[in-house]
Order: sequence, then structure tokens, then C-alpha cells
Amino acid sequence: MDVEVANNTLVTLCTKLSAKIGVVISNQALAQRLNERCVWFLKKMERIITRGKKKEYTYI
Repeated sequence: MDVEVANNTLVTLCTKLSAKIGVVISNQALAQRLNERCVWFLKKMERIITRGKKKEYTYI
């Protein structure tokens, strides 16, 4: 996932974020708010979401 995020534009990331969690954010808004705390938060959320998906597949 980290490589995918690193290779995407802000527009692509905002579109994917909107599709996954239903929250619309513009690339300008994301760029203004992107800082170290934000990056830490997004990485933590990605780990939580990924962990949840792994659990879903474990029970199949």
C-alpha cells in the first residue's frame, strides 16, 4: 500500500479516499492539511483498515 500511495497524485488519493470511506475531500484541502500528524494518522487508519480486512478473510 505504501508504494501505491507514494506513486499516486493527490487527486487520485482523494478519489480513492472518497470511494472507501464516503468522505469527499478536495486535493487542495488535503494538501493544506498534510503534515506529520496527518501522515501518522493516515498510516494508523490504513493499518486498522487493513487489519480488519485480514480478519474478514480469515473467517471465510
